[in-house]
Amino acid sequence: MSKIIIVYLCIMYNLAKLLTDEPEKLERLIILFLKLLITFTATALVFGYDISISSLIDNPIPKTYSASKLVYFFTSLILIWFFLWSVVAELILYELPVWLCSRTGDKRRTLLEMLHILDVIKMNSLFTDKPIIRPGKYIIPFTEVLKEQQESRFIDKSTSRLRQYYIISIATFILLLLVKDITLSCGKIIGCVLLILLLFKVCVYFNKMKSYINDNSEELIREFEPMSYSRKVHSAIRENKTISENYQLPQSGWGKEVINLKPEISELLPTRKYFPKQIKFIPAFHWNNTLGQELMMDGLSKRSKKDVNLDCLTLFISNISPTDTMSAMVMSQKSIVYIYANSEEEIFSGLEEAFFKIKKQNFNKEITNGGSV
Repeated sequence: MSKIIIVYLCIMYNLAKLLTDEPEKLERLIILFLKLLITFTATALVFGYDISISSLIDNPIPKTYSASKLVYFFTSLILIWFFLWSVVAELILYELPVWLCSRTGDKRRTLLEMLHILDVIKMNSLFTDKPIIRPGKYIIPFTEVLKEQQESRFIDKSTSRLRQYYIISIATFILLLLVKDITLSCGKIIGCVLLILLLFKVCVYFNKMKSYINDNSEELIREFEPMSYSRKVHSAIRENKTISENYQLPQSGWGKEVINLKPEISELLPTRKYFPKQIKFIPAFHWNNTLGQELMMDGLSKRSKKDVNLDCLTLFISNISPTDTMSAMVMSQKSIVYIYANSEEEIFSGLEEAFFKIKKQNFNKEITNGGSV
């Protein structure tokens, strides 16, 4: 009895360790165990062997079975495993219907809907043909995954898990309909069918996503990286102590933003001349540095011809490296600061340096002549 208890405790300890340290291995172990049970039950049904837990414990090998019958039974078990999971489940129940359904519909639309659900992006409406896309909470990690070309591994991993859930669910459901000792009610049958259809739909969605991302990875990077960069800029703005203490923080979370001094700080302006009344943040990202430099110089040239509000500091934050001509244009204009930064850490450091200079110098006398960081 003590040996049984020790064995039981060892098993429970290993299961608990798998559950806490390596849950994915435990998940694969459970799926493998379910596949084995389903295969063994299917084989027993074929051979007319009355399988039960008590019979397996009391008499795991029937006395009437000869060695040749056992070889025949386990050989059949292997063949049925291969046929059941490789042919019926993988090919007929999964690959063929998922492939057929994935050929229909708009793959890009499917990707955008899934990214909206996962909070990677936000769309103004799921029912318009050309929705307005805004960055979501997870736009930065998703873009980094795209850039590092790890999205296929992530989607393959997710698709593989969904595939297993779908296959196990439909195989278990079919088996429960065939066995005699279990009778499913009408409500349970409808519930199982709805669950299987839901898993199948998600499998189709992930297959469409994988196909579209693999075919359009470069275009997606160019589309989402500017939004990711803008999100980094706004995150750095919120983390800047000087801005958060003295200015009303931006609400949109991306794109151009004009922030104003808090009312209680505006009253102190006669003694705090280094604070501009407004700050206009302009995130400027471009995947092509040379082309970005040309566009930036055009923008600076147009700005130089307009009347500039001296109480408003325009702060360009860009991944475009400034040329000597750009630096000269920045220095020649009023109320402008240019921060060159690629990562979120560099953006944060650039803001810290910019506001250190603003506080150190008089805004109306020095910063109005332009500056770069």
